[in-house]
Amino acid sequence: MVTLFSPSESLYDRYSAALAATEPLRSSLPTAALKNIPYLSRVFLTTDICSAKNCDRFPSISATCQNHVVKSSKIIRSLGLTVAQFNDVSRKIAKDDELKARIMEQAYLYRVSSKLSLDKVPLIEDPTSLKLLSLARKRRLQNFAHTLDEIEDLRDSQTTALKRSLNVRSLPNNLRVCDPNILPFLSPKIQQVCDAFPLLAEDIVRKYGLNSEEFNKMLEETRKNPVLRWRVNRYMKKIGQKGKRSNSSGGHQL
Repeated sequence: MVTLFSPSESLYDRYSAALAATEPLRSSLPTAALKNIPYLSRVFLTTDICSAKNCDRFPSISATCQNHVVKSSKIIRSLGLTVAQFNDVSRKIAKDDELKARIMEQAYLYRVSSKLSLDKVPLIEDPTSLKLLSLARKRRLQNFAHTLDEIEDLRDSQTTALKRSLNVRSLPNNLRVCDPNILPFLSPKIQQVCDAFPLLAEDIVRKYGLNSEEFNKMLEETRKNPVLRWRVNRYMKKIGQKGKRSNSSGGHQL
């Protein structure tokens, strides 16, 4: 790929690539954010679609802006930049028209639309975005806790089904019934229960917006990080308390 920047200016080259890659997200943001906002309500919006005022007033705008921040940050990091570096360059080119022009030309070479405009320099980590990114991380952790909670319920159900199939009150602590080395010698019913568990667990993981790789990574982080483990356990306790309140209020009436 042709570049207008020397090796010592590789930061600007990567910034240009990041600018090109995130442009579709920026251009579609206003339309996506306003999608569910009634026309009469739009008169109350501030010019900056992702301002704190707009996000506080309209949850759908907050969710859209949060998604934008997360996706943009991932793209920027994938191109070898930190969000802080991206913002530093954004602030710099806002004061340097010559550098801004070079970056615009390089971004064009990265197949950015010729209509790309830098009238307003994109900043990913402004105060509002920081708040949104924090909310995204919190929601991701909450979803992880919900996933763990439901998988534990699934595991309990599986254990109950296994005991029923084996016609026993409890399973031996030192026996892994679903061990691949043992499973072929067990009854087809037990094999079905064991085979179904990973698929059902995968459905739960996807239900909360995660994938297997991300879930396993978070699981490993939780095991290694006591602070993170404490936060996850706290969320799981809240989930359990909500479940108890739901049951006591007649949430499972026949």
